[in-house]
Amino acid sequence: MRGFDPSFRRELTPLAKVIDALEQHGSTVRHSGTGYMAQCPTHDDRDPSLSVGENGEGDGLIKCMAGCETADVLAALHLTWADLFVPKPKNRQSQVVGIYDYVDPDWRPLYRVCRTDGKPRFFQQRPSGGSWLNGIEGITRVLYHLPEIVEAVAQGETIYIAEGEKDVDALRARGFRATCNPGGAGKWRGAYTDSLRGAAEVVVICDRDKAGWDHGWHVADQLEGRVDHLRVVEAATGNDVSDHFAAGLTVADLIDSRRPGDDLTDNEIQTLVSVKPKNVEWRWPGRLPKGKVVILDGDPGLGKSTFTLDIAGRLTAGIPMPDGFVPDERVGLLLCSAEDDAADTVVPRLMAARADMSRCFLLHRVHVLQEDGTVTAELPEFPTHCDRLEELIRRHNIGLVVIDPLMAYLATRTNSYTDQHVRRALLPLKEIAERTGATILVVRHLNKGEGQSAIYRGGGSIGIIAAARVALVIGDNPEVPGHRVLAVAKINNAIMPDALGYHIVEDPELCCSRIAWDGPVDIKANDLVRPQDADKEADRSDATKFLLTAIPEGEEVKAQEVLDAAKPFELTPKMLRTAFNKMGGVTRREGFGGDGAWWWSLPRTRSE
Repeated sequence: MRGFDPSFRRELTPLAKVIDALEQHGSTVRHSGTGYMAQCPTHDDRDPSLSVGENGEGDGLIKCMAGCETADVLAALHLTWADLFVPKPKNRQSQVVGIYDYVDPDWRPLYRVCRTDGKPRFFQQRPSGGSWLNGIEGITRVLYHLPEIVEAVAQGETIYIAEGEKDVDALRARGFRATCNPGGAGKWRGAYTDSLRGAAEVVVICDRDKAGWDHGWHVADQLEGRVDHLRVVEAATGNDVSDHFAAGLTVADLIDSRRPGDDLTDNEIQTLVSVKPKNVEWRWPGRLPKGKVVILDGDPGLGKSTFTLDIAGRLTAGIPMPDGFVPDERVGLLLCSAEDDAADTVVPRLMAARADMSRCFLLHRVHVLQEDGTVTAELPEFPTHCDRLEELIRRHNIGLVVIDPLMAYLATRTNSYTDQHVRRALLPLKEIAERTGATILVVRHLNKGEGQSAIYRGGGSIGIIAAARVALVIGDNPEVPGHRVLAVAKINNAIMPDALGYHIVEDPELCCSRIAWDGPVDIKANDLVRPQDADKEADRSDATKFLLTAIPEGEEVKAQEVLDAAKPFELTPKMLRTAFNKMGGVTRREGFGGDGAWWWSLPRTRSE
């Protein structure tokens, strides 16, 4: 076997490049049908699972049946996406790659639409003496596949209307009656409506862009009252129905389309009488709302990533949350992690959290189709790749998205310290959460602003926490060394929940860290981010003396009553809690939420 030499492959075809790279890697390549099968270089592949072939234009095709990402396979073979494509001359003329014939009701040709390669361009031609001339001036425009549509109307079949011929043919290939008008969006004519008059059912499929929605709903308006049943839908993923099918979805997976400006008056204001109130739904009450953005703040080394994976594991496997709440559904995790390695950190921690690994996904690259037809693998950033994020959420039933840390995934043009930039970057994430019901949890490090309250301690603009419906804070317990606390710094639409204590332990089998939860603690978010008092020893002495007087031996007293009684003596809640814990005090929670209360008691045998 010769040594690796990239220059050797320059003159090879894409398929030959791939086969040569596989053989260089040590994989066995064998014929299989019209292509080849080989051992995948990115996993222990004893039963060859890598399919290799080429399309009709000579471009290479790679797919690992075990689920490995194509980008990872290429990297292992020292190849790039460009190696899979036949180089195209820069100044060559566009080639016609699609011809769509339009005929009259008796199947006589009227004209045709031609589509070119590269960035698609469309033009129309008419028959003339055995050849074709450009332009269709004076030719009657009709619907695509008109004879089939006439037959479908007569037989009471469902008819699908797409925006373009490629989508129509994709529907017809799956056995459905389908059509479109020539010219694309905005070119619907009254004659097309007449051809569909009396149809039993028409389903209009909108492309997922402004022109597509405007066109689809215009067609629906023209057909309203002229067909028996009308429905307007759109792809669940991608831009059009062809993308929808390419993602492995079916016609049954098409989703109802929302008319632009629905529920709006003059497309500017919303009549609130039409809005039905609803309660916030929770994946974890008081901490993780469904369909919302949540912030998690904390200094490095406190276990933020371990915490997020612990919670994610519970949601994927239906395991009760740390406070005993049982999730109402098992959902998927989509993780964007810029700081932790998947193999030695993320996967072991998820396994330690007993996650359902089949529901866990890591987003590390986004494939972007460039204008020249090449595909590049780019690091995900937001809001640039929000469309792709929404597609993945819908496709894999994602209930929790973790972006860790946020600053690593903001688009480079976004200034994280500028309120306007941050709000524009996070608004698409907020809208995705609302549309899909997913909880989007973004992680930040704390800034250096000691003395500030918790809501101001997160890195970047205040606009970040303003976009979140819940803000969580992780910090060291100021009263118990080695103990950590999860507290809520901000919450909308719910009562502030209790803080929860935890500590980090080592999983002996997986050799990774995991969370051990300790239950509720009487600590606030602000206590986790403010510095210790300078003369804390003197304060503790005064607080100890006060507690011995305020809490009778062997009795329980409401914590709030103790704190209120200490105010005239200039003893802060923090001083009292610190002294209380040092004295071996015992806390007890009675009731829940705003109706609950903490009770304090001290050991029976004590001395000053």
